Amino acid sequence: MRVLLLGAGFSRNWNGWLATELLGELLGRLRPFPDLQMRLRQSGNFEELLGELQAAAQNGGDVAKLEAMQEAVKASFREMNLVFATLQNIEKSNDRQKSVAIFLTRFDAIFTLNQDLLLEFQYMPYGDPYRPAYLPGVTRPANWSSFQSNEKVDAPWSTISTTPSLDPNAQPIFKLHGSANWSDASNGNLMVLGTRKHVGILGSPLLSAYFDEFKRNINHGKTRIMVVGYSFSDDHINTELAYASTNSGLETYIVDPKGLELFAPPPNQTIGKMIRLQELNIVGVSTRAFSSAFKDDDLQFRSFDTFVKGA
Repeated sequence: MRVLLLGAGFSRNWNGWLATELLGELLGRLRPFPDLQMRLRQSGNFEELLGELQAAAQNGGDVAKLEAMQEAVKASFREMNLVFATLQNIEKSNDRQKSVAIFLTRFDAIFTLNQDLLLEFQYMPYGDPYRPAYLPGVTRPANWSSFQSNEKVDAPWSTISTTPSLDPNAQPIFKLHGSANWSDASNGNLMVLGTRKHVGILGSPLLSAYFDEFKRNINHGKTRIMVVGYSFSDDHINTELAYASTNSGLETYIVDPKGLELFAPPPNQTIGKMIRLQELNIVGVSTRAFSSAFKDDDLQFRSFDTFVKGA
C-alpha cells in the first residue's frame, strides 16, 4: 500500500502560506486587537495562541477575542483559496508521465492536514477519470464546477455522513483536520485548529472516522508513506507514525526543505515533537521542492518513482 501525507509545505509549492507566513498575515488582520497582536508576536505560533484562547473561552474567558482570532484565520484561508481557484494549472511539464496529477493518482489514499482547497481546485478535476478522487462523507454543492471562482471558495461543502463508506473504485482524500469550506449538520464550520486538535477530532464523528482510516492504512503492513511538507508538530499524528513504524513496518519518505533537521526542534519549541528520529523507518529524504520533480528535476522524479514502485 502507498499513502501520501501532506502538510502546509505541499501547498507552499504553489505559493500557499506556511504557518509562519500565515502569522504575518494575521498580524494585519488583528489590528483592532493590539493585545492579540502582541501575544501572537511573542509566541510566534498562531495555533498556540488559538489554543490558549480556546481553553480560556471554555473556562469563561473572553469569547470575543477567540472569535476575532478565528475570523482572522478564516479570512486568511479565503484569500489563499481564491489564489488556488484562479491558478491556470499546477502542471509545468509537457510530459504526461511527469504530471503532478498523474503522480498523485498512484497513491492508494491521500491524507492531508491542510484545510485549504488546493486539491479540490487543482487535483480532483484532473486526476484519473477511471478512479476519481473524492472526499468520503462530503458532498459539494450542485453545479459547483460552473460557479465563479469566488463563489466556489465561499460555497460550503456538506458533511453528509459520519461513518462514510469507501468506494473501491475511487481514490479517497481524507482531510484529517477538516476544511475551510466544510459545514456540518448544524451549519458549523468543520476546521480543526489550535494545539488540541485531537480533542476536535474526537468531537467530530467524521474526523474520527478519517483518523481511524489513517491508522488503518499506515498499519496495513508493507505500507509506504510519502510525507510532503509536514513539520511533525502534531503529536496525535506523530504518535501513530511512530507506532506503525515500530509495529507494522511502515516505511517513510520525507520531502521537506529541512530534511532530517525537522527532528531537531529549536530550544523554544512549545509544541512537542513526541516522535524520535529512530522510530521512523526512513527510506528516503528529499530537501528539494516537491514541485521541482515535475518540472526539470529528473533526478528527484526518479527518486519519487522508485519509492512509489517499492524498489
